[in-house]
Amino acid sequence: MNDTTSRAATGKILVCLPMMSTEQTTEIVHYLLHAFDASQLVFAGAQESSDYHSVSYAPARTQLQWVLGASDYLAAAALSQQQQATAVLLLGTDTTTLPLEGLRSMVDTVSSGIDLVVPMYPLEPHDALVTKAIIYPLTRTLFTTDIELALPADVALSPRMLARLAQLARRAQSAGTESLIWPVAEAAIAGYQVRQVAMPHRVLPGPTEADLNALLAAVAGSLFADIEAKASYWQRGRAVLNESTPGTTADQTFPVIDTDEIASMLDAFQLASNNLTELWAIVLPPQSLLAVKKLSRLPAAEFSFDASLWARVVYDFVLAFHARTLNRSHLLGAMTPLYLAWVASYIRAVGDDRERAARQAENVAQAFEREKPYLVARWRWPDRFNP
Repeated sequence: MNDTTSRAATGKILVCLPMMSTEQTTEIVHYLLHAFDASQLVFAGAQESSDYHSVSYAPARTQLQWVLGASDYLAAAALSQQQQATAVLLLGTDTTTLPLEGLRSMVDTVSSGIDLVVPMYPLEPHDALVTKAIIYPLTRTLFTTDIELALPADVALSPRMLARLAQLARRAQSAGTESLIWPVAEAAIAGYQVRQVAMPHRVLPGPTEADLNALLAAVAGSLFADIEAKASYWQRGRAVLNESTPGTTADQTFPVIDTDEIASMLDAFQLASNNLTELWAIVLPPQSLLAVKKLSRLPAAEFSFDASLWARVVYDFVLAFHARTLNRSHLLGAMTPLYLAWVASYIRAVGDDRERAARQAENVAQAFEREKPYLVARWRWPDRFNP
């Protein structure tokens, strides 16, 4: 063990492992035993061995098994307090491609005084589209935290951060909900420090739910509820992370793409535009509704969902969720075709080009930042915007 490790990681480190094969467990355990002093480590979920200290860990996972859930945070918090850990590494499901070399960096960052450490993996252009379209721009704008993956599959935490998340998880379980826990937003309102650590590629665990309506309802619904609960925080004036100026103009040339995939998504959008107009009219103000209707009449070769329009549409659904304008399940279901339209526009613009994808994600995030006053005004004075 080198001097850097001994200085950075002090105290007891709790490592919570998911259910996985014996071979995978052995690989992670042996790596960490070489990265840290074995006397520091407590493995939760590993087989008992004379080579290291292990404790029982078996959280009852919810149906949203592809991300860390309430039961994960609750079980880890109880063990952290029991073991008097100074840092906790909480690993999610599907660790086959887990970048072991980055685990020490995550733990060392917490041990240096950071409360929440989220991995930052290099994403392919078509990875994490719900994150790029909704989660990242909302989190960055409302909580002024530039964390790309705000719904992490793996995370490192300080004991106080974990205890705070466990309180949220306990309230969610008491209410009988499966609401996701949003650690980045919670750290922001607590004034805790957050960092993202660059990691090698990892195949992120994906949802098993094939129904996009159910997936979007689970993720967007939980995020919208968290935004509602934290309204007093994000409505206050705060310095944005980046100067919120319009992004670079989209390239006028378009990459080679799967036109059948785009056509399928646009067909769903156009069908919804015919069938859901009355419902959308309850959520969207007339100007946005008109812009969406014009979009639905564009041919695939000309289709482009303006970033500012998309930001306002998402904000309108956040507002309708808060006001309970519609049954929330119906509301979130009505958002799915609009999301598919955004995805079609995104794929047409970026193809498989990582640089284009990065620019597009930045353009969307900046649009959300520019349009934040629209959200705040409609939240505070909704009657002013009624037609």
